[in-house]
Amino acid sequence: METNEKEFDEKQALQVVDEMISVVRNKIDDNSFLFLLWGWIVIIGNAFSYYWATAEKGDFIGYTWMILGPLGGMITGIYVARQGKKKMVRTYIDTMMAYLWISFFIALVMFLVFMVIGENYSLISPLILTITGIATLTTGGVLKFRPLIIGGLLFFVFSLGTFLISVSSMNNEIQFLLSAAAMTTGYLIPGYMLRAKYRSDNV
Repeated sequence: METNEKEFDEKQALQVVDEMISVVRNKIDDNSFLFLLWGWIVIIGNAFSYYWATAEKGDFIGYTWMILGPLGGMITGIYVARQGKKKMVRTYIDTMMAYLWISFFIALVMFLVFMVIGENYSLISPLILTITGIATLTTGGVLKFRPLIIGGLLFFVFSLGTFLISVSSMNNEIQFLLSAAAMTTGYLIPGYMLRAKYRSDNV
């Protein structure tokens, strides 16, 4: 009898978790906006960075990110604040995702500060793509959304590619192209698929 009750409780617990995930996935349009926003920002930034590097105007690379980074942060802050006011119930998964991406942002800022102070930018792409892969893969796994899982794994592949370029004699500006490709497969494609899923589920 106790065994049956235990199995029943476990099944109930799993059912509750699945229902929580379903609720979050039905509200996934929130996440798709941020993936698309940062996907396009980083792709545009890498495109300009590649242009400045090949045009031998490397100083402009820093200016490009000094504009795009704060701009994206400001838009994100406004969007998150507005969404927070609309959301009546905050689930455990919402909280976990929030802390995951807050940790990602803190790590990102620390990496950038360390590299600027140390004046060593050769590993900036591999490191950023690696932590982005961790956050994206985890998000995709929690939401059980395969495109995000695949996108997260591809971040690691592109991270390895940019690392090999940084330690070889190849032109470092190729890192910008690989980073743009990583954002396309890791953010843009899953982001648009998330939005399409949200719209199809809420027709």
